[in-house]
Amino acid sequence: MIEIFSLDDDNNYHLKTTVNLGLVSIKMIVDTGASRTVFDRTQISELLPEMEFRLSEQISSGLGTNSMVSYLATIPEFSIRNLHLPNYEAIILDLENVNSVYRSLGLEEVAGVLGSDILMKYGGVINFNTCELSFEKI
Repeated sequence: MIEIFSLDDDNNYHLKTTVNLGLVSIKMIVDTGASRTVFDRTQISELLPEMEFRLSEQISSGLGTNSMVSYLATIPEFSIRNLHLPNYEAIILDLENVNSVYRSLGLEEVAGVLGSDILMKYGGVINFNTCELSFEKI
C-alpha cells in the first residue's frame, strides 16, 4: 500500500510506503527520481543500534543540498511487500532537512527514500488507482 499526499495546494504529489527492517516497520518516501535508496542515519541508529556505519568515499547530492557525507551499512533484513532483500547494502544519509519540512507541515517523519535503483532492478510498479506498489521481478 502507498499513501499519496501533497505538501502544498499545487498538486505536487508525494508517495509514502511502509517497509520492514526485520520486525521493525518504517515509513519511506517513494521517489522515482532518486537514483538510490537511502536511509536516515539518526532513525536507523535508533532502530538498529547494533548497526555499523562505514564512511563512503562517494559524496551524495540532492535532497536540498549539493553535497553530504554518506555512509554504508548492511541491513540484515529489508523487505517491501513480497520483495525480501537480505543483507542489503544500504546508503545512509542525514535526512534531517527532509524531516524538518515534514514536521513543519505536521506530517509524519520518514526513515528513508525508496529510489529507482530498487524500483528498476525488481520491476517496481506503482498503481495510482489502487494505491499499490508491487514488484514484478522477485
